[in-house]
Amino acid sequence: MKSNLKSLFLTFLIMTMFVLLLGTASFGLEKVRIGIIPYQDSYPFILADHLGYYEEEGIEPVFEQLLFFPDVHEALAANALDIGPTESAVYVAAYKSYPDLVMAFPFHVFHHGFSIMIKPDSDLKSYQEILSEVGDPNKALELTGAQLKSKTGIAMRGTDQEMPIWSLAKIAGLDLDNDINMIDMQPDEGVTAFIAGTGDFFAGGIPQRMAALKNGMKEMITVADIGGGVVCAPMMAVTKKYAEENWDTLVKLFHIYIKTCQYMSVHLNEAAEFISGELNKNTAAGMTPQDFIDIFDKWQAFPSSLVEWGYWIGPIEGSLGVESSWLTGKLPRYSQTERWEKVNDYLIERGMIQERVPIEGHFIYDQLFLDVLDKYGPKG
Repeated sequence: MKSNLKSLFLTFLIMTMFVLLLGTASFGLEKVRIGIIPYQDSYPFILADHLGYYEEEGIEPVFEQLLFFPDVHEALAANALDIGPTESAVYVAAYKSYPDLVMAFPFHVFHHGFSIMIKPDSDLKSYQEILSEVGDPNKALELTGAQLKSKTGIAMRGTDQEMPIWSLAKIAGLDLDNDINMIDMQPDEGVTAFIAGTGDFFAGGIPQRMAALKNGMKEMITVADIGGGVVCAPMMAVTKKYAEENWDTLVKLFHIYIKTCQYMSVHLNEAAEFISGELNKNTAAGMTPQDFIDIFDKWQAFPSSLVEWGYWIGPIEGSLGVESSWLTGKLPRYSQTERWEKVNDYLIERGMIQERVPIEGHFIYDQLFLDVLDKYGPKG
């Protein structure tokens, strides 16, 4: 009898421990360490967890807060991260230091995201003001850029944030090193210094642009007006080894992200509430839900299907040799190849790289796109 009681007690104890463990651990889920940078456009990855989308696909996300793209590269190379955001300007600049990285899939299109900011009492005119005076967009671009001569600008050197300034200056025949005084600063530090009075113009990310606007600064010009390969579509990067060993996981992650964008397009108020709240927990952005609503699909696009991604950037020409989107039959609005070539021009001229980096072998997006299409259909 005592033996039976002891056996029953042990069985009960084991079952109790098992139930407790079920409540505290995720059994059968694959852990994926996802890098998050302090910008609203990387926070849909956290929203996806809130919505339970990772668990539906058998994934347990672990979010790692990082400062900017260079920190993501370092973490990926050190195997402290599985996947994280990057952008071609920073990626190409760091290629020789991190040759084992590849770009997997895009997560937004920054078509109106970057704006060169000026002071409210500045003698610099905005592109729109000049355009209304001269009527010719090309002439207006040249005159807008010509104003930068001998002025002082603030941006992080060798990044997608400085690149619009370089491109605008080049249109006007100016050189960043010889004709303009550039101060190299991290985005948050840069906008703080700019608002406090340093410099004549500034370029940073959306949180810094919003901070500048809320402090009375004005928009001089956006990347959509500058055009010509300046518009970027940031990508999630992984190591080549991770891609080879976890391809199915990448297919799921791209699907999860597209599904999250679908949710945001339908439930924008709820998404804005969550993303602004989470962003403000981890940063000093001070973003409101209305701020996110104001920029959603206006300053930056969050395509919510493979069809939409085909419209925005399509395949990476040169990767599969495809000249137009598979699903629309038309050329995409923005070309990653044009962007890549412009990045090479910029980095060579800025002395960040010594020779051009060919586009081949750096994107796995095309095949990933096809595999998501095959598994989940055109909605992604």
